[in-house]
Amino acid sequence: MNEKISILLASYNGETYIESQLHSLACQTRAADEVLIVDDHSSDRTVSLIRQLIRGYGFENWKVIVRPENTGYAENFIEGLKHVSGDLVFFCDQDDIWHRDKIAKMERCFQKNQEIDLLLSDSRYVYENTSQKQVNRTKELRFDRKSGKVCRRRNWPCIKGLGCTFAFRRRLVPVMQALWMPGYPHDLCAWHAAAIRGGIYLVPEALIDYRRHGGNVSGQFERSVDFRVSEITRQLAYLKKIEAYIRSEDKDAISVSLREVRFQIEFYKKRANYLKEKKYILWFKMLGMLSCYDRKRNWISDFFCMASRRPE
Repeated sequence: MNEKISILLASYNGETYIESQLHSLACQTRAADEVLIVDDHSSDRTVSLIRQLIRGYGFENWKVIVRPENTGYAENFIEGLKHVSGDLVFFCDQDDIWHRDKIAKMERCFQKNQEIDLLLSDSRYVYENTSQKQVNRTKELRFDRKSGKVCRRRNWPCIKGLGCTFAFRRRLVPVMQALWMPGYPHDLCAWHAAAIRGGIYLVPEALIDYRRHGGNVSGQFERSVDFRVSEITRQLAYLKKIEAYIRSEDKDAISVSLREVRFQIEFYKKRANYLKEKKYILWFKMLGMLSCYDRKRNWISDFFCMASRRPE
């Protein structure tokens, strides 16, 4: 028996790319049972283009919700979770292009393995103003080659994949809603929810074309000490929310122990401390926790970040 599939697309001022993305959704070999587009109060032609395309296709199961004010991409996705009804939910960005068999291939994985909570895939990077394409193979993920299950590593709170490739079972939605707080990226929240349950799996194949351009949210970052400390502070808040959730839930459904969460909290506290206080000795002592960093090179870049900081 096929499970109902919902696509949740968040849009905002996406008139440049939204049409090609919607065409790729309409051309799937396995059609979605529901497509919900939540628009974050766009000021361009995005909504009119969406409605025009829906009328043109005649899809009664495609709907658009326009939010009364702009609240940001993360809250836009979380709001959409309240309205989707599918057994399997696919996150979708407005500016990518799905390969025609994306839904079909991911659905087969879910059908074969009921243990999957969250399934992600590789992607193919498509660069703006060039024909260059590069397959992103999520190289940092260790996974079982037979089942596709992603192994939990010491840096498990660090997201290792693009949220626009995520699909997940409906049972993950209440976990995400319990964890989420303002400012919490929707895809990181989904990653944490699935990591808690131990059900992250990978399709090691590019199933979307991911556009690389100046407006990508995932491509925006900053190297300053203040920014890093701010990011670490947010990660600490997420981990404390996870800690509280684990304490309150049935332990049979939990894969991550409180001890593991508290170890991560201690790691991020130490990292924030040496960055704020510019203590190189404390930084050097973190060599023993190198595997906790998102990427090992981040330990090195922390040093240069501190060294370049001007005295206050």
